Amino acid sequence: MRVVEAGDFKASKCGMSPETMEQLAKADISHIIHCAADIKFDRPLHQSAAMNISPSLQIQALAREWSSCRQLCGTILATSALPRLLR
Repeated sequence: MRVVEAGDFKASKCGMSPETMEQLAKADISHIIHCAADIKFDRPLHQSAAMNISPSLQIQALAREWSSCRQLCGTILATSALPRLLR
């Protein structure tokens, strides 16, 4: 099963709809690949953290709820602070 859904990173459960959440809860999920990220590099660090770290933690919590999930893979965009570091 593949689920791709636009959501609000700052919202609870990353803004996924109740229908999607129900579908995922019933599915036999073994792996989650989380690759969503905000790539605007000139945001203040606290905003970048809110847009990138908090959703990852929410996805991690969801993975723990689904007992069939064996692996969570995520991409980390380490370059969000790079422009400030190079100044």
